[in-house]
Amino acid sequence: MKILGCSGSKMDNKFPTTIQLNKRILIDAGNIMGLGKKAQYIDYIFLTHSHLDHILDIPFLIDNFFSIRKLPIFIFGLEETLMDLKKYIFNNQIWPDFNQIDLLNHQFKAIMFIPIEEDEVKVIDNITIRSIKSNHIIPTLGYVINEETIFSGDTYKNDVLKQELQNKNIKNLIIDVSFPSYLEELAKVSKHLTPTSLKEFLDEVNRKDLNVYIFHLKPQFEEDIKKELQKLNVTILKQGDII
Repeated sequence: MKILGCSGSKMDNKFPTTIQLNKRILIDAGNIMGLGKKAQYIDYIFLTHSHLDHILDIPFLIDNFFSIRKLPIFIFGLEETLMDLKKYIFNNQIWPDFNQIDLLNHQFKAIMFIPIEEDEVKVIDNITIRSIKSNHIIPTLGYVINEETIFSGDTYKNDVLKQELQNKNIKNLIIDVSFPSYLEELAKVSKHLTPTSLKEFLDEVNRKDLNVYIFHLKPQFEEDIKKELQKLNVTILKQGDII
């Protein structure tokens, strides 16, 4: 898994959430175009939710490679997530509705939206991707990759995630920490974690053998969050990291 973006916003050389599982598969779409021309090989995008930092580069992906694609870009997500994309992005006002536009010389639509539900399994290129419920302010998914690594999606404390982590086959957890602990109330209202609430959650999970990776730090609070996280046995992800 390669981290193409892991920031909680876009600033300077920090880019929003995008995890590349292989040449063709992504989770979220905050920094697809950072791949340059290699982005043309992306065929499958699994979305956690419809917030802008997680869908940002889908319009640019299809815009840049529409003329050379032979197959659609398959976008998986909750029905609510896909409806948001159709209503607010691919609506022929903000961006052309590529869901209704045929590829050149091919009888496929440029984009295909595929609804998935919680606890649904897809297997692509021998990679197993299972959706789980997240705990965010809008309907949101996390994903379990090959029953080995969990990507939490944007989340606050999450009983479903806690239960999933009782499975000893899960070795890696990529989890959201967006705000410093002095903004605990803001984090709780917006349903993100702080170092304090993360520690509380991990104490409940009680897994000493778990590799914990942190993503989604808000750039304006990054240094404060990093100082706090030094007290925990976690790794803060940066763009380009490989898990």
